[in-house]
Amino acid sequence: MRKVNQTLFGKQGNCLAACIASALELDIIDVPNFITSGNWKKAVNKWLNKHYNMGLYFTDKIDYDENYELFQSRPIFLVMGFAYADQCSYHCCLGRRHKKSVLIVHDPDPKRGGLKSHSCYAFFVHIVK
Repeated sequence: MRKVNQTLFGKQGNCLAACIASALELDIIDVPNFITSGNWKKAVNKWLNKHYNMGLYFTDKIDYDENYELFQSRPIFLVMGFAYADQCSYHCCLGRRHKKSVLIVHDPDPKRGGLKSHSCYAFFVHIVK
């Protein structure tokens, strides 16, 4: 992982793109700002599939016992929720499993405010064609 900061802020911010760039060790300019598309989940999976033969598996809850293999094989994943700095702002960070909780390992916002709550997790998965 290479920590990349977001360059756009607010409702059209690129924190998701910065997290993907960080996880894949890319420059922020090489990752689209998916939030500006109508369906960002579909857009990010289409882009990841086309360029990296992978996608994101989204879930709103983490069950470490049920998803043990998923956590063991994917040490870094996306964590989304409301930012501490702005309760109305949905934000994306990178996390990893720490015992039976989630540890934020990178907040792409240069202020590093983190997340007040977690509401969605996304794991990189390879697509078999």
